[in-house]
Amino acid sequence: MLAGLWIVDGLLQLLPRMYTMFMVQSVLRPPTTGEPAWLSHLTQAILVAGSEHLVAFNRALTLIQVGLGLALLLRGRYRSWPHWLSLIWCAAVWVFGEAFGGLLTGQASLVTGAPGSVALYAVLTWAAWPPRRPGDVAGRRRGVTAALAATWTLGAILQAFPVFFMPSGLSQLLLGNVNSYQPAWVNALMPWGAAHLAADPLAANVLLMAVMAFIAAGIWVGGRPRRAALLASMPFAALLWVFGQAFGMLPMAMTTDPNTSPLLVALALYTWPSTHDTHARGGVGSRLHPVDGGGHAPANGVAGRGGGGDG
Repeated sequence: MLAGLWIVDGLLQLLPRMYTMFMVQSVLRPPTTGEPAWLSHLTQAILVAGSEHLVAFNRALTLIQVGLGLALLLRGRYRSWPHWLSLIWCAAVWVFGEAFGGLLTGQASLVTGAPGSVALYAVLTWAAWPPRRPGDVAGRRRGVTAALAATWTLGAILQAFPVFFMPSGLSQLLLGNVNSYQPAWVNALMPWGAAHLAADPLAANVLLMAVMAFIAAGIWVGGRPRRAALLASMPFAALLWVFGQAFGMLPMAMTTDPNTSPLLVALALYTWPSTHDTHARGGVGSRLHPVDGGGHAPANGVAGRGGGGDG
């Protein structure tokens, strides 16, 4: 799956609208809004490259990401060098393309895709890492489970920012997805959802925080609570994908990845506990069954990448 996601992301760079200046304004610029001055010096280089060399910029991203996906597909079973390249590319895109997932802006939210798609791509790269010795897969699953729990914990913390308790705080997250390139039916969904959030922003935001905290706590605790939390996380992530992330902007044919919600679902499936796990004590560190039930990770890895505005 990881290889497939990289290839799809590379091919998305070939969409015709990616070769217009609207791509710079709607994909590259938004993650930089409100960022600290020192970070703007780093991300400005990407904005300049995207603006002045749009064709070369998109073609280079296509070659890198499709090449990375093919390397992951064609690698030997125990070769990890494509995974190292995946982590390096994740770090580069997270800093320069996603501006640290918007976490330094004071307005980041899991609703719209924080902490950034490539941050979860890095976790999924770890999940797909070739095993070297017995116990590697189980240990890696524990780590990925902890990362998933930390992501939902971060989501709850981000929703505690004062801006989201203001009348227009939550509704603006949805209204920001409305644009002339979006299909009419998607644009119609956003004001409808925003109106409901604006009716009682305090209650709406507290509910969002509570759901995220419940999911995080259940994953941390383990056993039956983990199963319940993971089960709840999937439809909730789908809801965020529809309203907060506008289907990853796929309907407008100008996006660089499907955004974070599909990745949260993929991670939930990867960390789903076995029957034994539901009766085991302990939280994230409890024993987990292997990826494919036989002690080996799948040859092509398990999970993949996504997020908003990564390039």
